[in-house]
Amino acid sequence: MARETIEHRVEILESRMDRLRHKVDDVEAGYGETVYRIGRDVLGLKINLGRVAGALDVRPASEREIDAALDEQI
Repeated sequence: MARETIEHRVEILESRMDRLRHKVDDVEAGYGETVYRIGRDVLGLKINLGRVAGALDVRPASEREIDAALDEQI
């Protein structure tokens, strides 16, 4: 009887582990898609802002200016 109980508990735990693995797979798949979309959107914004800056004859921010602005946020 004790062995059957242990085997039943093991089956329950294995079932839970399988469900958790599926959830992790779903999260990881969604994360990858989100990172791709964010990167694509950022690139599009850079291109569009570059066009606007060029049309208005505005010089782009230097790496030093960007780093200084990031440091101020911290």
